[in-house]
Amino acid sequence: MMGKIPRGTSSKETCRMILERIPSYSGHFQYGTNKVFFHYIFLSNLCKNFYKNNNYQQIFLRESLDQSLEKERVNVLISSVVKIQSQIRGYLARRRYHTILYNIIKIQSTYRAYRAKRDYNKIRNGIIKVQANFRMKRQKLEYQKVMNFFFFQL
Repeated sequence: MMGKIPRGTSSKETCRMILERIPSYSGHFQYGTNKVFFHYIFLSNLCKNFYKNNNYQQIFLRESLDQSLEKERVNVLISSVVKIQSQIRGYLARRRYHTILYNIIKIQSTYRAYRAKRDYNKIRNGIIKVQANFRMKRQKLEYQKVMNFFFFQL
């Protein structure tokens, strides 16, 4: 195929574009709703020139032309399908990537919150222990003062 078929063209337009690329066939056909009709004079002249008016070979020529057109149509459809599949696969891969990225960020933020809470609790428990030791020592000193006061008075 020499040039690209534009996106969104109808089957009729695709056939027209394919047939116009073949210079010897231009102007010798007419488009129907579902088929391409070649002028009878063109087909008979073509068959006479190439095959000396043999009926089997005329049918073969017509079938080979139909087959070549069908092959060209299939090639265009296959390239279109491949393009659509690649676009969809790319979209799905991007969507999976964004989902995975979101999940990774969520895991990281959850771990950071856990680590910050763990560190906070370690520091808080350490401060509580220091306060408890300080209060215990202060209470011991007060207790010893009270005990000394009572022992010295007796």
